[in-house]
Amino acid sequence: METCVLDKKISFLIFLVPFLVSCAAKDVTSDAFAAKIADKCFKVTKDLNIYEIKGSDKDKVSSFSSSYLMIGDPSEKQRFTKTGKFIGTVKNGEMLLITKVIDFPYGSAGNCWVVKARHKNTKGKLLEIPSCWVWDQPIWIEPLSPIEQKNTDKELLIKAEQLKEVPRGNCSAQVSK
Repeated sequence: METCVLDKKISFLIFLVPFLVSCAAKDVTSDAFAAKIADKCFKVTKDLNIYEIKGSDKDKVSSFSSSYLMIGDPSEKQRFTKTGKFIGTVKNGEMLLITKVIDFPYGSAGNCWVVKARHKNTKGKLLEIPSCWVWDQPIWIEPLSPIEQKNTDKELLIKAEQLKEVPRGNCSAQVSK
């Protein structure tokens, strides 16, 4: 009888593992499809606002944080530009260094991207660029979602007029760590 109960518990755990794994955020920064943006430097082509957003940072899924930083173009009227607290500006000509690309689960809606960048004036806090199709319309990257990337095998690209790639050697975003 004890063996039967133990077998049922093990079977249940084996059944749950795929569901739990599929609900975890995955750092895909070093995956080949992210190579065109990961660890690359981008020059800002117009002033962008920095917002502090209340809520747990999607980069720190396993630990709670009370807020995170987001950059946005005030002319795009994104949701976070209304709900976030304006705390500063990334000026035209300044640099962002993409440091992290995350495949983030968003429940039944599917997965979305979370792309983080370093800026010299954020005291080590990373900035999130508009990258999740669920809550950041318009997003600044293509393909739209991790699922679309897997289905098309396209490389991840920055597709925003606000950011222009520059050689890594010219990247002043490296200053802040």
